Amino acid sequence: MKHIGNRFLIINVVVAVTLTIVSSCKQSSADATGIFEAQTITVSSEVSGRVLALPVNEGDFVDKGQPIVLIDTTQLDLQRQQLEAAIVALETTRVTGKGQAEAIDAQLGQLERDLLRINNLLNVGAATHQQKEQIETQIAALKSQKEAQGETIGNANSSITGETKVKEVQIKTLDDMIARCHICAPVSGNVSSLYIAEGELAAAGHPIARIVDLNDTWLLAYFPGSKMASIKEGQKVRVRTLYGAEKEREYEGTVTRIASEAQFTPKTIPTSDERSNMVYAVKISIKNDGYVRTGLSGEVYID
Repeated sequence: MKHIGNRFLIINVVVAVTLTIVSSCKQSSADATGIFEAQTITVSSEVSGRVLALPVNEGDFVDKGQPIVLIDTTQLDLQRQQLEAAIVALETTRVTGKGQAEAIDAQLGQLERDLLRINNLLNVGAATHQQKEQIETQIAALKSQKEAQGETIGNANSSITGETKVKEVQIKTLDDMIARCHICAPVSGNVSSLYIAEGELAAAGHPIARIVDLNDTWLLAYFPGSKMASIKEGQKVRVRTLYGAEKEREYEGTVTRIASEAQFTPKTIPTSDERSNMVYAVKISIKNDGYVRTGLSGEVYID
């Protein structure tokens, strides 16, 4: 029985050593290592004002177009109301000239009837040419008066129309500024940082939040020069996350960019060959299933 026990002990030791060697070979067989990164969007305010609402927290997932910050629009709304009232006031000063035009038309009608009567009297010698000329002069004067009046009214109304259009453009500008007070997520992703709190004063051009788009994720791996002959853009490779032990996950990656110049290995990147000081940065895009996070280490395997 003692011999049998020793045999099992020897077998277990051999198996353990074998698994350790296989695991060690597996870990050292990676062609490159790197850090996972993702598209990061910094959201800034386009207007200045106090933050009235901040309906998201750091770590929240937001959809594209979802409101993340509301800036006070009170002053902008008041300016808009003032412009609307000014437009109404301008419209009340618009001149039609209808009454004056009707009075002139009535006088012209009467003079034209008088002219017709004078012409008939001239035919029978009961009137003079001087009488006819006087009526024609009066008719011409009234027509000139009507034309001048129309031009004056037209100029006045054109000025009103111009001022109205200017104020309408100013209203559209305010509407645009009011819309920009409702800051929405430009992409879907996780809110990694918030740089402002509710009640604080936001300044135009200053960042408010940072959103990480995990749908656009890649591994920035560093290959030694000895591996560069076996990799090219568009190539499919295997990418493994380094969560540890059985938690590791593997993805299909696509080489999308290869650096044209070598660089020293970043201190944060553990390389399989510590003697390799110069490496090439290679961007490898993957389809994120929600388990990959920025800053996570990963390995690359070239089949």
